[in-house]
Amino acid sequence: MAVRRDQLKTALPSLEKIYSGRFLVLGNAPMEVAQELGRRKNVNVLSAFPGIGGYRMHDGRIRYVEPLPTMVGDAAGVEQAVVQVLKSAGFRTDTSGHMNVWLQAQAIFITAAVAAVNVAGGDPRLLATDRC
Repeated sequence: MAVRRDQLKTALPSLEKIYSGRFLVLGNAPMEVAQELGRRKNVNVLSAFPGIGGYRMHDGRIRYVEPLPTMVGDAAGVEQAVVQVLKSAGFRTDTSGHMNVWLQAQAIFITAAVAAVNVAGGDPRLLATDRC
Protein backbone atom coordinates (compact mmCIF):
# COMPACT_ATOMS: atom_id res chain seq x y z
CA MET A 1 0.00 0.00 0.00
CA ALA A 2 1.36 3.40 -0.98
CA VAL A 3 -0.34 6.18 0.91
CA ARG A 4 0.30 9.78 1.85
CA ARG A 5 -0.44 10.89 5.40
CA ASP A 6 -3.45 12.93 4.21
CA GLN A 7 -4.91 9.78 2.56
CA LEU A 8 -4.63 7.62 5.67
CA LYS A 9 -8.14 8.04 7.06
CA THR A 10 -9.80 7.24 3.75
CA ALA A 11 -7.48 4.27 3.07
CA LEU A 12 -8.01 2.44 6.37
CA PRO A 13 -11.59 1.23 5.73
CA SER A 14 -10.42 -0.43 2.50
CA LEU A 15 -7.51 -2.07 4.29
CA GLU A 16 -9.81 -3.55 6.89
CA LYS A 17 -11.53 -5.55 4.14
CA ILE A 18 -8.30 -7.21 3.00
CA TYR A 19 -7.51 -10.53 4.61
CA SER A 20 -3.81 -10.54 5.34
CA GLY A 21 -1.66 -10.97 8.40
CA ARG A 22 0.92 -8.57 7.00
CA PHE A 23 0.90 -5.20 5.28
CA LEU A 24 3.74 -3.28 3.67
CA VAL A 25 3.15 0.44 3.99
CA LEU A 26 5.08 2.63 1.56
CA GLY A 27 4.91 6.22 2.67
CA ASN A 28 5.68 8.80 5.29
CA ALA A 29 3.22 7.60 7.93
CA PRO A 30 3.83 3.85 8.41
CA MET A 31 3.80 4.02 12.21
CA GLU A 32 0.42 5.75 12.17
CA VAL A 33 -0.92 3.03 9.87
CA ALA A 34 0.52 0.32 12.11
CA GLN A 35 -1.08 1.82 15.21
CA GLU A 36 -4.46 2.28 13.54
CA LEU A 37 -4.51 -1.16 11.91
CA GLY A 38 -3.32 -2.70 15.17
CA ARG A 39 -6.35 -1.21 16.91
CA ARG A 40 -8.70 -2.60 14.27
CA LYS A 41 -7.03 -5.87 13.26
CA ASN A 42 -4.30 -8.15 14.50
CA VAL A 43 -1.74 -7.63 11.72
CA ASN A 44 1.96 -7.02 11.27
CA VAL A 45 2.79 -3.81 9.47
CA LEU A 46 6.13 -3.46 7.70
CA SER A 47 7.13 0.10 6.99
CA ALA A 48 9.02 1.37 3.96
CA PHE A 49 9.68 4.64 2.21
CA PRO A 50 9.72 4.55 -1.60
CA GLY A 51 12.87 5.92 -3.18
CA ILE A 52 11.13 6.26 -6.51
CA GLY A 53 8.96 8.95 -8.02
CA GLY A 54 7.77 9.85 -11.44
CA TYR A 55 5.84 12.06 -13.75
CA ARG A 56 3.67 11.81 -16.83
CA MET A 57 5.35 12.90 -20.05
CA HIS A 58 3.57 14.92 -22.76
CA ASP A 59 2.91 11.75 -24.79
CA GLY A 60 1.26 10.05 -21.80
CA ARG A 61 4.14 7.74 -20.88
CA ILE A 62 5.24 7.62 -17.26
CA ARG A 63 8.88 8.46 -16.55
CA TYR A 64 10.25 7.09 -13.29
CA VAL A 65 13.21 8.41 -11.34
CA GLU A 66 14.90 6.67 -8.43
CA PRO A 67 16.91 9.27 -6.51
CA LEU A 68 17.47 7.04 -3.48
CA PRO A 69 16.95 3.42 -2.46
CA THR A 70 13.58 2.31 -1.14
CA MET A 71 14.16 2.04 2.61
CA VAL A 72 12.53 -0.91 4.38
CA GLY A 73 12.27 -1.07 8.16
CA ASP A 74 13.81 -4.06 9.92
CA ALA A 75 11.18 -6.47 11.24
CA ALA A 76 12.97 -9.45 12.81
CA GLY A 77 14.06 -10.77 9.41
CA VAL A 78 10.57 -10.66 7.89
CA GLU A 79 11.60 -7.63 5.84
CA GLN A 80 14.04 -9.71 3.78
CA ALA A 81 11.21 -11.19 1.71
CA VAL A 82 10.05 -7.66 0.86
CA VAL A 83 13.60 -6.59 0.02
CA GLN A 84 14.00 -9.55 -2.33
CA VAL A 85 10.72 -8.80 -4.13
CA LEU A 86 11.69 -5.14 -4.58
CA LYS A 87 15.18 -6.06 -5.79
CA SER A 88 13.79 -8.62 -8.24
CA ALA A 89 11.65 -5.82 -9.70
CA GLY A 90 14.78 -3.72 -10.21
CA PHE A 91 14.45 -1.37 -7.25
CA ARG A 92 17.46 -0.37 -5.20
CA THR A 93 16.72 -1.14 -1.55
CA ASP A 94 18.24 -0.75 1.87
CA THR A 95 17.05 -1.51 5.40
CA SER A 96 16.95 0.49 8.59
CA GLY A 97 16.72 -0.72 12.16
CA HIS A 98 15.37 2.69 13.16
CA MET A 99 12.72 3.51 10.60
CA ASN A 100 11.10 6.31 12.63
CA VAL A 101 14.46 8.07 12.95
CA TRP A 102 15.16 7.55 9.23
CA LEU A 103 11.73 9.01 8.34
CA GLN A 104 12.35 12.04 10.57
CA ALA A 105 15.73 12.67 8.93
CA GLN A 106 14.13 12.30 5.48
CA ALA A 107 11.43 14.82 6.45
CA ILE A 108 14.12 17.32 7.48
CA PHE A 109 15.95 16.83 4.17
CA ILE A 110 12.76 17.23 2.13
CA THR A 111 11.78 20.35 4.07
CA ALA A 112 15.19 21.91 3.42
CA ALA A 113 15.11 20.95 -0.28
CA VAL A 114 11.63 22.42 -0.76
CA ALA A 115 12.70 25.63 0.98
CA ALA A 116 15.73 25.90 -1.33
CA VAL A 117 13.55 25.40 -4.42
CA ASN A 118 11.17 28.08 -3.14
CA VAL A 119 14.09 30.51 -2.73
CA ALA A 120 14.96 29.78 -6.38
CA GLY A 121 11.49 30.92 -7.42
CA GLY A 122 10.12 27.38 -7.59
CA ASP A 123 12.55 26.33 -10.34
CA PRO A 124 14.75 23.37 -9.34
CA ARG A 125 16.86 23.81 -12.50
CA LEU A 126 17.67 27.37 -11.48
CA LEU A 127 18.59 26.10 -8.02
CA ALA A 128 20.89 23.47 -9.53
CA THR A 129 22.83 26.12 -11.46
CA ASP A 130 23.08 28.58 -8.55
CA ARG A 131 26.56 28.35 -7.00
CA CYS A 132 25.78 30.73 -4.11
